[in-house]
Amino acid sequence: MLTDGGKTKTFKLPAGECNWRMSPPAVSLTNVPAVMAAIKKLGLTNFIRNKPEIDREEMLKHPEQAQAIAGVKITQVELFAVKPHSVRAEITRDSIKKSSPKKKTKKSEDNGSSKKATTATLAKQKPR
Repeated sequence: MLTDGGKTKTFKLPAGECNWRMSPPAVSLTNVPAVMAAIKKLGLTNFIRNKPEIDREEMLKHPEQAQAIAGVKITQVELFAVKPHSVRAEITRDSIKKSSPKKKTKKSEDNGSSKKATTATLAKQKPR
């Protein structure tokens, strides 16, 4: 009925439309070590990545050594955030953090409207 006997993948409603779409293909692995062994045994090495990466966490453990390397700079940002009491989310420059629901107060019970988060965030560089 909604899809006209499977002829369409979209149906319209007064508030918008609903549709079905295929997701992009995805690979799922259940036993990575066994899959890795099978790939090597079959000689399908094009399925194996060999990507060296810089360990940033290790650099943070040894900042003096890391900063001696050309192109490496250790920085730290100080954030200022304002969280109104009635808002259940905090919006910062980088993310939205949801907080756990708080108990209703008499003031929030009287105000039936939901308020949007109005958190302002300012960042300034702070040398380390």
